[in-house]
Amino acid sequence: KKLVEEFAGQNQLVIVDPVMGDDGNLYSTMSDEMVLKMRELVAVADVITPNLTEASLLLDKPLKKNMGWDEAKEWLRKLAEMGPEMALITSASIENTDSIFVLAYDKELDRFWKVEHKYVPQYFAGTGDMFTSVLTGSLLQGDNFPVSIERAVQFVRLVIHSTYGYRQDSSKEGVVMERVLHMVRNPL
Repeated sequence: KKLVEEFAGQNQLVIVDPVMGDDGNLYSTMSDEMVLKMRELVAVADVITPNLTEASLLLDKPLKKNMGWDEAKEWLRKLAEMGPEMALITSASIENTDSIFVLAYDKELDRFWKVEHKYVPQYFAGTGDMFTSVLTGSLLQGDNFPVSIERAVQFVRLVIHSTYGYRQDSSKEGVVMERVLHMVRNPL
């Protein structure tokens, strides 16, 4: 937080991916104190990209799978009220579908987005980091928020499908992105 504040006003873009947990649980390396500190860091961010578990921890709300779209919008607004201009929730299951969604809110425009992708029954380590990296690169290259979200979702989707097609344990061996890396800059 101190570093962000030190460089404040220098035309910076602050993106925070609050990596704290997944699937309803804190990671073993995280603590309740870390959640409190992450709330402080989120307050100075321009964009945040928590997954559903991390959003529930930031908001101090019980994890709720398959929430309705109206409740998801409420969560996004509350995340934005913590400080960032743009809030996303990745890996969200809403509306009792078999899909996974990226949900987003732009506070200044007061607009919401939800981008759907089909659930693949396997855990893919590192895809949240990959999503935030592509989103960040897209924003820095001048793409607007919804285009950046779509670009990140499409790339992660390609990586997941590419990895799922190989016979490997992605939770241990990671994802196969080399085969699709060139597609990160393709037109949408």
